[in-house]
Amino acid sequence: MLTPTFRAILSPQSETVMNLRLLVLGTVIVLSGNGLRAAGATGHPAAQLIVTTEAAPFVDATRSLRLAPADGAADLEIDPAATFQEILGFGGAFNEKGWTALQLLPDGGAKVLAALFDPKGLARFNICRVPVGSSDYAESRYSLAETPDDFALKDFSIERDRERLIPYVKAAKRLNPALQLWGSAWSPPAWMKTNKGTDSGAMRAEPEIYDAYARYLLKFAQAYRAEGLELLALCPQNEPSTLTDYPSCDWTGEQLRDFIRDHMGPVFAKEKGPAIWLGTINKPELARFIEPTMSDTAAARYVSALGLQWFALEILPECARRWPGLMIAQTETECGNRHWEAGYRRDAAPNDWKYGAYTWGKIHDFFAGGASIYEAWNMVLDSKGRSIGSRTHWPQNALVTVDFTTREATYTPAFWAFAHFSHFVQPGARRVALKGDGKDAMAFCNSNGAVVLVLSNQEEQKREFAVGLGGVRRVVALPPKSFATLVIGPAGR
Repeated sequence: MLTPTFRAILSPQSETVMNLRLLVLGTVIVLSGNGLRAAGATGHPAAQLIVTTEAAPFVDATRSLRLAPADGAADLEIDPAATFQEILGFGGAFNEKGWTALQLLPDGGAKVLAALFDPKGLARFNICRVPVGSSDYAESRYSLAETPDDFALKDFSIERDRERLIPYVKAAKRLNPALQLWGSAWSPPAWMKTNKGTDSGAMRAEPEIYDAYARYLLKFAQAYRAEGLELLALCPQNEPSTLTDYPSCDWTGEQLRDFIRDHMGPVFAKEKGPAIWLGTINKPELARFIEPTMSDTAAARYVSALGLQWFALEILPECARRWPGLMIAQTETECGNRHWEAGYRRDAAPNDWKYGAYTWGKIHDFFAGGASIYEAWNMVLDSKGRSIGSRTHWPQNALVTVDFTTREATYTPAFWAFAHFSHFVQPGARRVALKGDGKDAMAFCNSNGAVVLVLSNQEEQKREFAVGLGGVRRVVALPPKSFATLVIGPAGR
């Protein structure tokens, strides 16, 4: 059965930026049970090419493919026999502000949710993050245990989450029951911290605090399980040592080690809690945040994965080399519009092609370094994208934005950067070797044998790549400023 078809139309968002909006209007591309295909396309049956430009997303360009002499030189030679890490999936973070934005849409966000989560949709997300208590994109600050010194957690409650977060997650799970969830806290309850506040401060190091916090995280997992939402894993803290004007908390590497080894690990093991990921680490300081836990065998035995994001890309290859059996997840893509850099926009996040191209590059680089999961930050926000920061209200980019006035959804270039990977690279795929200049290309092999080549051309002129696979040479022509995906072999999902 065919899903709705989409036409890309242009919507000016600023003097120089045009974003792509999808409406259920006409036929440009068709999503079917066998994957994405152009309506009426008649290209080579063993290959399919999908191209996105700022003016037109996900256009079937299969007819533009041409064969080259088999004995000719290839710019890119795919070797599916030489494999690297398994790819487990793609996703983003559920936040209260995302659900609020979706409710502005006439259909309550149904089409956007389908684009993100439907296994036959556009992005096909399959693993996503849930905040434990408030993140910087909650509607306001809160924890799940607000009563001071409630060490028994008698007043623990997820009632606040039932207002927005749980409906958001359940709406996604209805579309994809196999969607996996993991969680992290931006801040423990204020009474567990040195400053008695949600923003900044440090985690108190007393054993009774650690014990209460371990049970707090466990109770979160148990409460979500009672809602029918099983958690795959939990991280103790989002970005330890990044102290800001929104929910955050300082931890030392030694604190993380002691907490996991002596409290979280044993409690979760006894009570059959979710897996423990060491993260989310955003700074390239392996010795500071990772070594204390991973060099302690009693602590490391409880850690099933590393969660790295932002600047921790620098230490990703070393982590993959030192702990080859440990899964590494990229847990949050950079949000852009950095308030500490020139060009910062205080009014609204730009959500422009430049950010989309930057995001494509980060997906490429984290996978090249050995990550098995890649996740967005905010999947959906209103068109301003402002956080709850008390000073900056830092406007951040998202994959989909919703306009307050028109009540229309815009699929930003970053959405398409994700979709060129996540739509085609199936969970369980392997990254495979690519000979040639791979800075703008990456290859994968799905379990069904299909080979997926994801490409980017951010030049001002057209580029052509001669792509070799199994003795066949295909010439792929990319327009200026574009993303593309070439699928060779069995039909897609």
